[in-house]
Amino acid sequence: MYKKKKRSKGLVGSSGPGSGGSQEANTEPPPPRITKGNGVSVRSQIQLVNRLKQPAATTPKYRQTYRKPGLDPEQLRREAEERAKQEAALKLLEAKKVSQLSCLRNIYNTANNFNPPVVLVDAYNVLHEWARLRLPDDDMVRRKQLQDMRAHLQAGHLDTARQLLIGDLEEYSMARAVKVIAVFDAMDSLCHLGNPRVTSKGGIDIVFCSRCEADTYIMMEVSKLVAGGRARQVLVASSDAELFQSGWGGGAAAIPSSLFLQEVEKARRETKYVLKDMEHRAYFGRVGQEVYQRNPELYGKLAALRKSL
Repeated sequence: MYKKKKRSKGLVGSSGPGSGGSQEANTEPPPPRITKGNGVSVRSQIQLVNRLKQPAATTPKYRQTYRKPGLDPEQLRREAEERAKQEAALKLLEAKKVSQLSCLRNIYNTANNFNPPVVLVDAYNVLHEWARLRLPDDDMVRRKQLQDMRAHLQAGHLDTARQLLIGDLEEYSMARAVKVIAVFDAMDSLCHLGNPRVTSKGGIDIVFCSRCEADTYIMMEVSKLVAGGRARQVLVASSDAELFQSGWGGGAAAIPSSLFLQEVEKARRETKYVLKDMEHRAYFGRVGQEVYQRNPELYGKLAALRKSL
């Protein structure tokens, strides 16, 4: 029988065809290893390896340059024009406010005993503007009062809101020595037909117009006062654009409701301060006033002690 011969495997170091790769592999240096037989502790070897790795990890990366794309010159021009328009509008608004305040001060300067200045108030316009004002933080009583007024307006209780506004207008009339005419439209079944109903309360005239003609009534009063030679003593308080322009066109001065309410609030604060000052003088005289200004807490204790005696 014929037997196949087994192929002999090449040994290491032999000159066979399969021995070339093994020789090349043996010539390469072995990779570094952490061993125990080199006289260095394993912990020290690990620390050394970590120190060698740190420079490679902390090497700064190559910084890529990035240039922001430039804006379109036309877009830059449009943005500059828009900013210029906004600044001009703000300056014009500030100039108008200063002019309106100067008109208000000039009207106060014309006050006398026989012909006091007249302020015609578009009452419902002022009332709704009043509800949008910022609530004061330093006067909690006033804050509560304005909150109640807003609640009455939202609930549709116009009579209560009207009374609050009329009370403030009374204080303003006394503090500034002006005659206030508060003109209400015919709402809440007060006066729908016939002539306007005029009542006086606390030095101000309260007018309920017929057929919702508050603007017409105000302009008629402006015409009468201007025709009587009192153009410098007439002021219209309303944010209604048509009525505002008509007031200036009719020869009188006009201010928006927001600015008028700021003046009313200022007059109310001044009146409150004067009344409190009179109260302090009645209690302790001039010394008591000085004590209150320097130490209100001590003044309160002295007032409580006086009441207890």
